[in-house]
Amino acid sequence: MHSHMPMAHTIGIFIVGPSSTGKSTLCRALEKYLVQEGLRVAHISEVARTVMKQRGFTRDDVGTLAMQKAILDAQIEAETKALESLEGSICNSEPSNAPQPSILICDRCAIDPSVYAEMELTADDIEILTGDLSYRLAVSRYGGNPARTHESIDDIRRSSLFHSVVILTDGVEEWREDDGVRSLYDPWKVADVFRRKLAALRIPYHEVGEDMKDLGERINWVVQLAGLE
Repeated sequence: MHSHMPMAHTIGIFIVGPSSTGKSTLCRALEKYLVQEGLRVAHISEVARTVMKQRGFTRDDVGTLAMQKAILDAQIEAETKALESLEGSICNSEPSNAPQPSILICDRCAIDPSVYAEMELTADDIEILTGDLSYRLAVSRYGGNPARTHESIDDIRRSSLFHSVVILTDGVEEWREDDGVRSLYDPWKVADVFRRKLAALRIPYHEVGEDMKDLGERINWVVQLAGLE
């Protein structure tokens, strides 16, 4: 009966970049803003910290295949579950002539482990890390070409109802800090590796750094990029 009603879509906002560049702060603020706007939001906070705590990794393990593989697998699993949840919310919502999008906010994504792998691991280890189909499908999702990864979210992706926005946060000198967990890599060098990786994977992205440090401005900027203004 409602087959001609427009379908709601999902927007994935993926905030990536070096440590201490405002990713988590921006993700939390975006979630608060979008929820207040009445949108369905799933927020995946930094998976790497959870994995490090659960598995006993430290920042000394950043250059190991074991740590980066554990983070990558956990990240993809978290994204899949979040998309399932959002898709379920869409299916269970009342039909509308102007359906609101669902929003997935990710503090980092599966690209991050591959970036640190490029900095530390051998070519063979990088192939092990990024050779799985699940990684290739995640990359396709970030690039705005989502492919089928799970039956319960197949309808969203087959219908091209997924829009991806990737934000790369660059270094801000006064935000650098050592909390005993964050990596101590030079953030500007890490950002360069991100740029090369995103370009190699043909993932469109937008960049923010010293030129826009005000949180309110960053929120408005991302909202506009996502077409949510």
